[in-house]
Amino acid sequence: DVVRVEPTGETVIAGRAEPNSDVTVTLGESDTVGTVRADRSGAWAIVAEKPLEPGTHEIGIEAESPKGETQLSENLVVVVVPEPKVPAQPAAAPAANGGSESAKQEAAAAADAQAGEPASSQVLALLTPRAGGGATKVLPQQTSQGIAEGNLVLDSVDYDENGGAILGGRSSPGARMLVYLNNALIGEAVAGDDGRWILLPEDRIAEGLHRLRVDQVDGSGTVLARVETPFSREASRPVEAGEAYVIVQPGNSLWRIARRTYGQGRTYTVIYQANADQIRDPDLIYPGQVFELPRVN
Repeated sequence: DVVRVEPTGETVIAGRAEPNSDVTVTLGESDTVGTVRADRSGAWAIVAEKPLEPGTHEIGIEAESPKGETQLSENLVVVVVPEPKVPAQPAAAPAANGGSESAKQEAAAAADAQAGEPASSQVLALLTPRAGGGATKVLPQQTSQGIAEGNLVLDSVDYDENGGAILGGRSSPGARMLVYLNNALIGEAVAGDDGRWILLPEDRIAEGLHRLRVDQVDGSGTVLARVETPFSREASRPVEAGEAYVIVQPGNSLWRIARRTYGQGRTYTVIYQANADQIRDPDLIYPGQVFELPRVN
């Protein structure tokens, strides 16, 4: 469901499998990112122990059920991690292991959409069918510029088409966070040795407008820091031509929204300019954001 890669290669991957399955995230043909057991709802998440090296990587998933049955993910994620401080365009993802030619085309389109931004700040991730053929989807990425108070930071709020969510951020190593949705506790997380924390709530997020709150607390439950943000989860559907507003969904990019709204992706700058107060970087838009779609003559 979620693949988050920092420009420096730090990686968080999350998804769903049969409850209590052992999930292995593979890297290429012989390496692994890590193995984790899915919880009783089937949710799982892995924080890579080592950052991905600059270059192109192919990520897949293998799951072994409690009965010993093995299943491979239908899709692969091709990730392009940029070389640090090198002003070059992101490389197109190769069609490895049956990956489709459309992955290359999507990579080229995404590079065009990101024109003008330093290549060293860009990460490209493409979801492509393992067997080849079919559509390729650009997965949105974001840098760690989240909502912060003190050393508590909320970096990302993602959800899939079924409402399964993953929340992520940073704090002091070992810090404890309580997470609330509409003032109801949905889970808690503890920051790792690197200060990063993630939470996969067991309950799905219903459609509609919500308010998310993260409290960093001490051993007695006293709140040390707090961050809050509203976000909206809309039913997953494509952006239709002629709409005045759009609620960003997982997998959306300004390029794709512009292509469906105006007929060509290069007009993404129209949406960017109309919503500049919400968009710090044209490559960084998040699920739940509401954008105005101006009319174009």
